[in-house]
Amino acid sequence: MASSRQRRFPRARSSVPAARTFALEALAEWGITDRRDEIRLCVSELATNALLHGVPAVADDFGVDEHVVGKTVWSSFKIASARGGGR
Repeated sequence: MASSRQRRFPRARSSVPAARTFALEALAEWGITDRRDEIRLCVSELATNALLHGVPAVADDFGVDEHVVGKTVWSSFKIASARGGGR
């Protein structure tokens, strides 16, 4: 059983219910029935926040580091050096 699935959604209102459906289908595929309502709510909140407050992909690099419990989502940006005449 794969315990990870990924999908990108467009920046559109229709992506919020699509993200919920995607998550619930993954849970069903994995045979997980516990805490579906809480997971659905969390997915809704994350998708809505991404839609309302997200920015276009501007990071130079990004990724996800998995831990025993949880994940870290990170991004990095190239910047000009503050040394030598920067404003």
